[in-house]
Amino acid sequence: KAGPATRFLSWAWLNQVRDFIAALKAWRDRDGLHASKEYLWICFFNNNQFRLSKNADNLEQVFESRLKIIGSMVALLDDWRSPAYCTRMWTVYEQYTATEEGIPVIIIMPPEKNASLITELQAGGFDEVVQFIDKINVKDANTYNKDDKARITERIERTQGGFEKVDETVKARMSE
Repeated sequence: KAGPATRFLSWAWLNQVRDFIAALKAWRDRDGLHASKEYLWICFFNNNQFRLSKNADNLEQVFESRLKIIGSMVALLDDWRSPAYCTRMWTVYEQYTATEEGIPVIIIMPPEKNASLITELQAGGFDEVVQFIDKINVKDANTYNKDDKARITERIERTQGGFEKVDETVKARMSE
């Protein structure tokens, strides 16, 4: 059954399907969510960059308007050591936009990666955990479509502080 989106899902298309499903199930179980009350806006189904490649001039506006309307974001990372999420321009930009708009973000991972993170933190490995955050560099991030990269780059360059501000904002958010 479909319904109005309650969460915007920010994820990298590089994620494995099994990790995607496992992370969502673990989040649902951990937080006691009910499928009949939670509806995810997932670009794959709603704003698919591959199917829209010839008509995708406004993907970033579509994304921003949906994120603002929904008002809550779930960021799906495949791993905490070197998440694909942090190497993709779209996801870093989504994280930045959510932060700038004051939209709450929940970060989820597949259960075995989450367990690994908890083990690392309990063993005092905080420095290792934050290493991936320090590597975030939106200017060097990738996109599938070179036109997307050019459009997002242009939007970032128009923001006060440019790439450095985006990087610092996302690093601070993901360190919380």
